[in-house]
Amino acid sequence: MDTILIAGLGNPGPQYRGTWHNLGYRVVEGLAKEFNVDFRPGKGQYLLAEKRIAGRDVILMKPTSYMNLSGQPVLQVVEKEDLFHENILVVCDDINLPLGKIRLRSKGSDGGQKGLQSVIYYLGTENVPRLRLGISIGPVMMEIKDYVLSEVPDRFSLTVEEMVRQGVDAALCFITEGLASAMTRFNAAVSVDS
Repeated sequence: MDTILIAGLGNPGPQYRGTWHNLGYRVVEGLAKEFNVDFRPGKGQYLLAEKRIAGRDVILMKPTSYMNLSGQPVLQVVEKEDLFHENILVVCDDINLPLGKIRLRSKGSDGGQKGLQSVIYYLGTENVPRLRLGISIGPVMMEIKDYVLSEVPDRFSLTVEEMVRQGVDAALCFITEGLASAMTRFNAAVSVDS
């Protein structure tokens, strides 16, 4: 069976830990906890954790190059492991989805998400599966870049935790049952109340 890569996008450093833009990190950290594995430095700007699940080698990845430059570290792992694009799942936040909603897609544009944009650019294709976690709470009175880098307010923390849990479950389904099954199960799910 082919190796699976789950790449959670975010920004390194404690100052970004609780921000909207680090939900991709939180999903792969949740997977690492589920698998009882730890992240270690890779041979590039990324951290890796590995586990064999359901007969497949699974690599969890956190690029440490900052969100907007995520593509190059992802490409390094893809080339090193000789991965097929359909066996990659990019996990990131999405300002175009309402808070609490997750969505899996097999391909498509970046939708303005700079980390996903970088991954698409470096891989040279939009045909990359992605899991997007909604962070829109309606109109906000700040620039998008300031919003995504702001701390998740306490009043939304339970919603975010549940959405991250759904993201972990969706990624597990991607690993064990494939993208089509994960899309059927999780795209139809009702978003958690915010």
